[in-house]
Formats: sequence, structure tokens, C-alpha cells
Amino acid sequence: MTNNKIHIICLDVPYPPNYGGAIETYYKIKSLQSIGVKLHVHAFVYGDRQESELLESQVDEVSYYRRNTTIIKLFGHIPYIVNTRESKKLLNNLLADEAPIIFDGLHTTAFLTHPQLKNRVKIVRMHNVEWIYYQHLADIEHYYLKKLYFRHESSKLKDWETTLLEATKISCLSTRDEGYYKKKGISQVNFVPAFHENEHCTSLIGRGNYLLFHGNLNISDNIKSLYHFINNRLEGDISHLKVAGKCSNNRLSSRLKKDFGENLELNPDLDRMSSLVKNAHINLALGNAPTGVKLKLINSLFQGRFCVADEDSVMGSGLDHLVIKSQDFNLDKWRERPFTEEDLHLRKQGLGIYNNIENAKILISNILNTTRM
Repeated sequence: MTNNKIHIICLDVPYPPNYGGAIETYYKIKSLQSIGVKLHVHAFVYGDRQESELLESQVDEVSYYRRNTTIIKLFGHIPYIVNTRESKKLLNNLLADEAPIIFDGLHTTAFLTHPQLKNRVKIVRMHNVEWIYYQHLADIEHYYLKKLYFRHESSKLKDWETTLLEATKISCLSTRDEGYYKKKGISQVNFVPAFHENEHCTSLIGRGNYLLFHGNLNISDNIKSLYHFINNRLEGDISHLKVAGKCSNNRLSSRLKKDFGENLELNPDLDRMSSLVKNAHINLALGNAPTGVKLKLINSLFQGRFCVADEDSVMGSGLDHLVIKSQDFNLDKWRERPFTEEDLHLRKQGLGIYNNIENAKILISNILNTTRM
């Protein structure tokens, strides 16, 4: 590598790490820095994801780019999430040296096939199989124009996957995604577990007195999963259920307040959310969207006691043996069972593959296998 330096292109500003994609990116950056990698972070600013002095203080160099979300970017064969992150300034910065490049998310791959980057080491960190995710969004969307957008974007993203053949290596968050890309004929692909905020497993032994459903409540899949679980596994009994998460929709907030009352906590800060997870008896890491490994699943296992997950939340994570499958859940059985020292020991063993520092070293080894320091 050029002076032990790496470029990492982020789909937005990864600080604050307050949603799944930002969490994975932010702690990946921190882990790479901690093992001595010099990072030039490239980040797109838009909406509430703006320039961050804290991020700048933690890495060697940060460059920002305005995401171009004009309507013209909807047209053509390039997916909108990629096309809106094409910047000449970014390309020039990448060409300023010969350092390897991590494209963090398919969103950031506008220049993956650029001829001037042909001989560069290029790692693509896949967050999930994007076209499948957008197909799912189209299936559940009620508004016609949004549904149409998701369908067109899904089709474009599926075609765009051919650009991945230009990558030196594809790094996936799950073995499910790894298997998918291998079947597509991409041999240089591997599974590197998601990066996250936890250094150690801090689960408490004993019992808590509530179940906790937590996640981004603005996401319709999460709300659908919540009520499906209540109706099918709790038989409508919500007396022991707390609900917590980010919510900016006033109509939804009103509905949730009506249903859950004092057991609802909207927009808790990170410390409060961590406390809720830690003190729950059972954390519900649910979500029926094919969106890769969920960070709330990882946090529930590192910080909480028992964890219930459905198939889409846990598939390909390597954590199947640490969760209670939602279809097998019985409230009376698990409410009475304490979390024991033996449970904690098995939990710590099972979480061994989610060591941030070791996984940062794996990412670097993907680069070192094709270049010299």
C-alpha cells in the first residue's frame, strides 16, 4: 500500500453512527485506524448527514462532496443511488496517488470501472444485495410513484452488478450474500462480519421484567414485524412489551403512543437505548426485509440477555445458534428462564467472529494479497 494509506468512499457522512449503514461504516473506519491504517475518507453530504468535525479529528483526511440529487439523475442506465454520487472532485482525489480504494456500499461505485482506476486495488464492501432490497421496497410500497421508482431502481441495480467484476475483492456482510455473488461468477468474494460499537459482550445474568422491540420505527418493515409478532406470538398481550426507536412521523407516533402508552420511548439517545437493551429480559431483533445482517441483532447479543430473531434477521450472520427463532418462541417458557453464566459463556464464544480488530485485519489482508506495503 502507498504509505499504508487507503481511500474509503462512504455513501454519506458516517457520523453520527445512528443507523445501520452509518454504524457499520463508522466502526469500520475506527477499527482500520486502530491498526495503523492511514485513511482518506470521502463522504457525501445531504439531508441531515453534514460535515463532521468529530470525524475529521479521528482520521487522517476527510473530503466532502455534495450529492447531486437533481431529477435528471433518475434517467439513464446508472442506478440513482450510484449516479447521484458521481463527482469529478472525488475522481481527482482518488487519482492523486496509487493507494487502494474501499468502495463502501454499491452506492459508491460510480468510478469502479473508470479506465484511469483500472490498475488500482479496489475492494467493494457490499451492505446487502441491493436490487433484492429495492424489489422488496417496491412490493410493500403503497404509493404508485414510489413503487415505480423502486421497481426501476431494482432493475438498474441488478444490471449494475456486472461492474463488480472490475473489483479486486468483494467483501460481504453475510455468508448468504457471499454465496449469491459466487453463484454470479464472482470468485474474489468473502464474508467479513459487520463492524459495530461493541468491544466485549456485557450481557447481564438473571432476569429482566420486559421484552424490548427496538429499531428504526420510520421503516415500515419494522412496524409490520412488530405487529405481526404481537398478534402471532404474544396473542395480543403487550403488557410486558416496551417499544423504542427513531420516529419522525407524527401520524405513526400518535398511533404508537395510543397502542403502547408509557411503554413507548421515541428517539432515545444512544446511552438510553443501550440501557433498554441491557436490562430487557428478551430483545426482539425482528424484520422481514432481505437487508443483510441487522446491527440491532448484534447489539442485542453483545449487550442484552435473550434475543428473538426471524429468519431474515439472522440468515448468513453466523449467529443462528445464539438466538431464539421467532417461529419457535413461547413467551411463558422464556419469560421464566433466567440468563445464566453458562448462557453468557456460550454467547461470548459465539460472538468471537464479530471482533472488529480481527475483521479489520482481514480487510487489510484482502488488499495485501494483491499489493505490497
